[in-house]
Order: sequence, then structure tokens, then C-alpha cells
Amino acid sequence: MKKICPDVKNSICNWRLFAGILVLFCTALFSAQDQVKQLLTVRFSEVPGWFSAFCFFADHPNTLMVIPIAAPFVFAAEIEEDFRSRYVLFVCARIDRRQYYTGKILGLMFSGGFVVCGAMLLLLFTACLGFDQVTWIQENGEGMLIFYGRFILYLVCGFLNGALWALIGGLAALASHSIYAAYAFPFVLYYVLSIFQERYYGSALFLSPRYWATPFSSLGIGSIGILLLLFSAVAAAFVFVIKKRLERI
Repeated sequence: MKKICPDVKNSICNWRLFAGILVLFCTALFSAQDQVKQLLTVRFSEVPGWFSAFCFFADHPNTLMVIPIAAPFVFAAEIEEDFRSRYVLFVCARIDRRQYYTGKILGLMFSGGFVVCGAMLLLLFTACLGFDQVTWIQENGEGMLIFYGRFILYLVCGFLNGALWALIGGLAALASHSIYAAYAFPFVLYYVLSIFQERYYGSALFLSPRYWATPFSSLGIGSIGILLLLFSAVAAAFVFVIKKRLERI
């Protein structure tokens, strides 16, 4: 475990992590301006004002589209750079290969997940400061704890979503032998899957990454299960490609 921790530490203690959080936060903040202005004008909401504003920020299509860009930005190209510099030979001579790719998977998982969760926490802070004056029309008897629980589900789903796209970026870099694929491929894949689902498979919502990204889409809590399944599949492919690359060295 001590050999794995440096990859996790390097992925988190990285200026790119904070840059990714800031980009995602600013995108969400400016993209949902029309909705939040309307909320401030009406000053009434069926849910607490802070939660309503947060949902506008987090669920905006532009926010969801930037996640596949921001999440891989932190650590996705790291492993391909190890192969290019032959640093992987030095590392694998010192530690077990399983520890090496486990560390890389954990580094990608935490870096991508923390980008999304960090941005969500900033959005929550902004929503709590700016929308506490919105009157909550409480008709169904839901307590405030319900909405705190829903926010936690957003964090869980956001973490898994960011981790998935970061791992996809790392896999793309390994498979193509290009660090640029780590940044470009996840966004292209997100866009293609979204367009194809809208145009050709309208009823198959589980094929669209837009519905994986939030636990309160039409898929409901099932989005978390889809993310876990996809993450496991991509992680298995990631390990397979690493093993093939190491055999060729």
C-alpha cells in the first residue's frame, strides 16, 4: 500500500486538480445564469432555494459536457508519459506490477472524482450564500435532511462519473500511445454517445452519459449502478492494456 500511495498523492496534490475544479465550477456557474435569475425573480421554489440552484448548476448540459474534459486533465496522461520516458521499467523493477497499475487506477479514480466533487462543493457553497432568501413552498412534508441526503447522492454519482472519465482518458492514452488522446477522446466519446442516443435510441436512456451523471435523472439511482459497472469494465481493460504494453518492453 505504501508503494501505491505516491500515485494517489501525486494525482491529488497537483495544480491541475484545482484548475479542473475551477473550470468545472465556472462553467456551471455561468451556464445556468438564466435559470437562477428566474429563481431569484420568482423567489419561490418547491424545494429549498439552495438545492434548486445547485440542481440548475450541476445538471446543466454544459456542466455535464465539461466533466469528460476536466476529469482526465489531472492525471490521465501520466501513465503514457511513464512509458515514453521508460520510467515504468524503473518502477516495476522496484515494486510488483500489480501494485503499479493499481496505483495508477486509484490515482485516476481519486483525481477525476475529486474534480467533480470539489466543483460540486463550491457550487453548494455558492447556492447556500446566494439563494437562501428563496421561499420554500413545503407541500409534501419533506424535511431538510432529505435534501442533504440527495446532495450526498449527487456527490457519490459525481465522484464515480469523474473517476470513469478519468480512467477512460488513461485507457485512451495507453491504447493510442498518445498523451493527447487522454484529453480528447473522453470528450469525443461523450459527445458521440449523447448524439447517437438522442437521434437513434431515444428510449434507451442508459446509453447516454448525460443520464449517468446525476442520480435524479430518468434512470434514478440506477445511474450509480451503471457507473460502477462501466468503471469496473474500463478498469479491467486498463489493466489488460498495461500488461500488453509491459510485455513489449
